[in-house]
Amino acid sequence: MTIIDAGLTPPKEIISDGQIHRFSSNGKPNDKSGYYAFFSHHDGFCAGFFGCWRTGLYSTWSSRHESSLSDYELKLVSDCKLKAEQARRKVHQDRAEYSTLLWKQTQSASPSHPYLVKKQLKKLGDIGYLPSIACADFFMNEAQKTSLHDCLLIPIYDKDDNIQSLQAINGAGKKFFMKGGKMVGGRFVFHGNNERVYACEGYATGASLYALTQSTVVVAFNAANLETVAPSLQELYPDSEIVVAADNDHQKEKEGKGNKGLEVAQTLLEKHRMAYSAPTFSDNEQGSDWNDFCCTHSDDEAQDALIQNVVTPPVIYENFDQCIEALTANNKDEEAFNAAIVFIKDASHLFVTEMRKELKNITGVDIGDIRKAIAQLRKNEKKPELTHSQIAEKHIETYENQAPVGAYGKMWQYNQSQGIWEEQ
Repeated sequence: MTIIDAGLTPPKEIISDGQIHRFSSNGKPNDKSGYYAFFSHHDGFCAGFFGCWRTGLYSTWSSRHESSLSDYELKLVSDCKLKAEQARRKVHQDRAEYSTLLWKQTQSASPSHPYLVKKQLKKLGDIGYLPSIACADFFMNEAQKTSLHDCLLIPIYDKDDNIQSLQAINGAGKKFFMKGGKMVGGRFVFHGNNERVYACEGYATGASLYALTQSTVVVAFNAANLETVAPSLQELYPDSEIVVAADNDHQKEKEGKGNKGLEVAQTLLEKHRMAYSAPTFSDNEQGSDWNDFCCTHSDDEAQDALIQNVVTPPVIYENFDQCIEALTANNKDEEAFNAAIVFIKDASHLFVTEMRKELKNITGVDIGDIRKAIAQLRKNEKKPELTHSQIAEKHIETYENQAPVGAYGKMWQYNQSQGIWEEQ
């Protein structure tokens, strides 16, 4: 994967001297979140690593596939990876120590802070405030002589509740992640009722959800990290219902930039069977998250939407009796009915009649319609009949990559693309 493929703005120049160099990974002149180190070999081989402190992205790169490298070149790649990991760990450790020191200097945040007022936030969680933060320290750039002013400070914790980084939000609402801090796996938690635990992207979204539900809310700060943090909550809160409170980037989607919030939520649903709930907005609304929704709707409307918009993973039925149990509770449950049809289709003839009757008695669906549903399912599973042309093509394919054939004192090879035998 190249720097561009990773979604980063590449540096104007690559210096392949084996040293770590920093660059702007988002195209902004004052940004130095990107880093790389590449080295060149005398035969033209080049390898190294690159990443972004801001997003937590890290990747290695080689000008040739590792399967084609010599033992010496493989050792260079291995040494490069080791050097990169050691450098990353050292920076993360140093920045975690700086974060802890800075956090100890904070004051209590006031609800009158302009950002909190704009976002209509009353329950703030354990966040801090500093009137001024030196940019040279916060951004690891001695050339920056200015300071951030009027800043809320949100601690970013690891899974063991150790501070690993910080997010600053100034009075204008501009957000800054501390340079060099580890983002992957980082979270901020509003501690509440654990019956249902919400996971979301931004701090303001988390604060709104906490005030609305009194539930525990885990903030992951961005979509990519939410994809990492959310699954870990299933182990941390084994007796809780976990719901991803997804962003709905509908305006970006209309611009052709994708809907990252919903994409991540759908991935978590499919890979980890995690339910999600996303706010809905009209085409002319600019909102994208649950804080935006809460700011423009009453508490009752927001609570109703949060529940009604929940998308749950499909239920997995292991046998026919589980389907009947679900249909007894709700005889309109389509997932349970469809699963029951599958079990009847696959059942022994000894049991099919009784299973059909039981399904009819529970749902009220006519036996004839149940038979039709089973027949349709079998039809859908049946392989389509081949046309004469497809049969001929299948026959020709049997000659693909055939060994040469001896005939008439010569060797012949079948040419599939031309459909002829050629003399070898």
